Amino acid sequence: MDAITLRNTLFVIGAIIMGIEQGLRSAPDFRSRLPRAVASEYWNFAPLILMTVAGVIWVVRTVATPKPELTAVMSSASVLTTPPLLGFSQEFQQALHHDFLRIPRPCVFKVVAPQDDEGPRSQLVSAIMNAQVQFLNRPNEMLIATCQIVDEEKDRNVLLYGPHEFPSSGITIHTSQGNIETREFLAEVFRSQSIEVTGDSQLPADSPANLIYIEFGHRLYR
Repeated sequence: MDAITLRNTLFVIGAIIMGIEQGLRSAPDFRSRLPRAVASEYWNFAPLILMTVAGVIWVVRTVATPKPELTAVMSSASVLTTPPLLGFSQEFQQALHHDFLRIPRPCVFKVVAPQDDEGPRSQLVSAIMNAQVQFLNRPNEMLIATCQIVDEEKDRNVLLYGPHEFPSSGITIHTSQGNIETREFLAEVFRSQSIEVTGDSQLPADSPANLIYIEFGHRLYR
């Protein structure tokens, strides 16, 4: 039984007792023949007690139940204070797996990110390393080979090895002049997620010609 039903029931019982008391007062001879417990004058207090309890239940319920306006404000505040999720969505990670299968082989990647973007960096590295296709029933032979990732252990904490100037936001992709098509393909992949992407043909000294060097900015999204 909920609070409203209980309150209403107490009001009804109190009203019935009050009606019976009024009837007994107008028939004293009949009242005198009733058992003392039934004919007692103390029943006059029963309606007052029941209605007092019903009133208390109403007050408690009113205080305990949040107003819709307050609930809406609290809900809005919760939305505003919830920090954004860091990293790529599950759907985009699955799409990355297929996109990296289209990269010409052999392929070499280098991926660096500031500490705040280590989450999406790890997701990207995982997508690169898992983009492979084995021959059926020949687990040691690859139809599409895995791309190589250079300096992976070092680049997990690149700042430990000296200062590094990261882009302010988005992603920067560096490739050789002869690998512009791959660079533009990856740029469009990330732009599909509203990530700002820039690119150039400047690679670190002694880099292989097929290196794809990806730098995350301090903020992934603007």
